[in-house]
Amino acid sequence: MEDNVSLWLTRIGALTGFIAFVFKAWEFVRDRRPSLRVVTSLTGDAGVGNTVTILNSSKVGTSIYYLTLEALPPTRLNRLLRRFPVGFAHKEFDLEYDTAKIDVPAYGQASLPFTDDDHFAWGASRTTDLYLRIWTTARRRPINFLVARAGGN
Repeated sequence: MEDNVSLWLTRIGALTGFIAFVFKAWEFVRDRRPSLRVVTSLTGDAGVGNTVTILNSSKVGTSIYYLTLEALPPTRLNRLLRRFPVGFAHKEFDLEYDTAKIDVPAYGQASLPFTDDDHFAWGASRTTDLYLRIWTTARRRPINFLVARAGGN
């Protein structure tokens, strides 16, 4: 009887240790990547412009070296997968062979103003969804954020 109890206590202890290891490994990987969100301030005046604020809620800062604003048709599949097909003329703003140096510090923010020539339309007149695609030093693939929905919803 005592052997049975000690055997089960050993198994439970080993399982608890393994689960704790998995959580620590996941926490280690999660804390090494920036966690970015986007908040928009949209206006109809091109002089004032639209402002897209990038918020970083992680321990690690990052640098943005390239960004684009791209439009996609407002289908459910495009909103779920955020596919950007090659050959589809969908860019509204592009750096055109130039790069940017935008630092987003840990637990900080960075603002991207789109004024005058870079101002984009939004609201009921918009017929496509507008996405901000950013390339950072922390990830290989771009991160896509929905900035303005079609129809202003």
